[in-house]
Amino acid sequence: MREVDVSAVRDQFRVYKAENNQILVLVPFGEKDAIFWGKPNGSLVLQQARSAFKKGTESYEIGLVDRRYSRQGYSVEYRNEQTSVVCGQDRLALSPMALSEGQDALKEAQFVPPFWKRNAHFLARDDYGVYYFIDKAKRYDGSPVPESSYRVFIGWKGEILESPLKMVAQDSVGEVYGMTNGNRRIVINQKTGRYFDGDEVRVLHTLDLYADSHLMYRDGGVYGNVPHGTPCDRFFPQ
Repeated sequence: MREVDVSAVRDQFRVYKAENNQILVLVPFGEKDAIFWGKPNGSLVLQQARSAFKKGTESYEIGLVDRRYSRQGYSVEYRNEQTSVVCGQDRLALSPMALSEGQDALKEAQFVPPFWKRNAHFLARDDYGVYYFIDKAKRYDGSPVPESSYRVFIGWKGEILESPLKMVAQDSVGEVYGMTNGNRRIVINQKTGRYFDGDEVRVLHTLDLYADSHLMYRDGGVYGNVPHGTPCDRFFPQ
């Protein structure tokens, strides 16, 4: 796996240990885009930053991505000389390691790109309570996302399964997903959608990808029982 270049900040890293012996690595009050989580001298996964707030050297709060939470977030906070991770209603206390101990924990560590390789693209529900979810490959380098990476999932809450539907059209009007040898398809136009199954047509009510992210990333959703490579994994059964 390709490693992340941390040479510019490695000497500034400080290491914090959680009670499960995993570690958080960051530069206190420093670069928010160089925060890692994982096992000592193992793979340390780069966390995706969303925001950062600092108050002098008294406190800071860094918003990071975990798709299981509404608005995709968890945070690392430093207040009252205590560092902790906040995952929704759960809080994970972190203990600073001595400088020499922290350096030892990083000697053979691998700094790797973010764990998550896919992004939500479209989420909707029909009047029968069936959900329609489309995701696609995530490109951290800004390169184009191939059409072949788009995947369609359909089903009841907790029973959503991948569908054989594939993208067959994408243009300024919208997108069409279907099968060349079938009569099922999803048509998305200007953030609205319809599902066609033969002569049956269902209106799709578009949902908020952030506010309703828990439907796909927890609560028995498509990605509800897989690790996300963040400190919040400990609060979810794998």
